Amino acid sequence: MVEGLRFVATDRVVGGIILLGFVQILFASPHVLIPELVDKQLHAGPEVVGLLFSAPAVGALVATLTSGWTGRVRRTGRLLLIVFAASGAGVAMLGLSQSVVLAVVAMTLVGAGDVLGEILRFTLLYERTPDHLRGRVSALWTAQGTAGDALGGPLLTLIARALGAGGAVALGGALAAVATGLVALMVPGLRRAVTEPEPADHEPSPQPVDASVGTTRGENA
Repeated sequence: MVEGLRFVATDRVVGGIILLGFVQILFASPHVLIPELVDKQLHAGPEVVGLLFSAPAVGALVATLTSGWTGRVRRTGRLLLIVFAASGAGVAMLGLSQSVVLAVVAMTLVGAGDVLGEILRFTLLYERTPDHLRGRVSALWTAQGTAGDALGGPLLTLIARALGAGGAVALGGALAAVATGLVALMVPGLRRAVTEPEPADHEPSPQPVDASVGTTRGENA
């Protein structure tokens, strides 16, 4: 674990990705406030609470089924930053929503952003992390997610006491988007990070067959 921490601290791109994940979970996880937001702001009942909890799964499913295009993206770091900023904006949109439809759309977009962010994050971490450290870096990613969950809910609950559920969710999403922009400025290597395509397998050209030989010689392995 110590070796993994040392690597994350020295590789600014990997460290930036870990930091982005923590910020997203800390500020842009509105689930704890959804029941209050539905009651006080949308003036709806348990059915809408269920819709909002289900909407991210729908967005995640659609994003998963249509995610093939991400493998053709070269500027993976830039796209990751855009996705994280958009996810924060989606959470802010939820907090500002005055209609059930807009709230459901916002949560659907958040779910799609979560899946795309995971795909891009995994791609970058896998490419930049040495084989012998991938398990340790994955453990650190899991740890920051657990820490963000443990801190994010109570933090948003405290903010909600002053701003209400909608205000707290909107502020959290805005902070996540702004923090993503700050990370982009502080870690230019993450903005420029690219995913190198795998080299195509080289297929040797067929060798000419000597007509005087009765057997055919196969291609060189």
